[in-house]
Amino acid sequence: KQPQFVVYADKLHLLFLRVPGGFNLLKRFFEIISNTSRKIFWICTCGLYSSEYLNRAIGLYDYFPVLISMRNLSSKEVKDMVMMRHKASGYDLFFKPSAEDLKDRSFQKKDPAEKQEYLKNKYFDALNHHTQSNIAFALQLWLRSAEKAEDNRINLKSLDRLDFSFMFNLPAEVIFGLHALLQHERLDVFQLSQVLNISRRQALLLLMRLTDRGVVNEEKGLYGIHPLLYRQTIMLLRDRNLV
Repeated sequence: KQPQFVVYADKLHLLFLRVPGGFNLLKRFFEIISNTSRKIFWICTCGLYSSEYLNRAIGLYDYFPVLISMRNLSSKEVKDMVMMRHKASGYDLFFKPSAEDLKDRSFQKKDPAEKQEYLKNKYFDALNHHTQSNIAFALQLWLRSAEKAEDNRINLKSLDRLDFSFMFNLPAEVIFGLHALLQHERLDVFQLSQVLNISRRQALLLLMRLTDRGVVNEEKGLYGIHPLLYRQTIMLLRDRNLV
């Protein structure tokens, strides 16, 4: 017999906390899914790094007969989506060359149209590289790279100069804090203190330190990794063998 209803449950990782007993709510949710699966077709989503951790900890993947992983988008797909959104603005675009481009003899030999096509493709390759196919993040970085509109044209700064090397000089306690935020997506001060087994004051100071450096942002008392530094955080945690 086919299920009579479809239920979509987004972000399963918000139902656990990496502390003793922190999986109880999530396990209870899985019991509800199991007991209602004949009448309800469940569709659930979970962050990649959260799901990998939960699978190691409680066998998350065993609860679902079908697993679908989102594939990475190509630079062209990211470009098409961003340009579709931009179309509504009615403005033309001008992609500004970087200092390196201006020194490149082969670039200088191109005519204006060829230069713009080259810079456009280069821009979207860099955009996809920095945002790891996340359209929401790509749109944020797109808006941040746009300069003041003039003469019905928006100038877009090159993404060549983005420098995140400071991330690799963060101390160990800060890195463990970022790891916790990656697994949970967003935590408040008390939750972070529980996960890291530190005092609330220490957790608050850690989050303030990360917020001041622009690595973490805060919204309504909840802290999460800044979208524009998400990829760099992944690289940092991989370098430390934490993901």
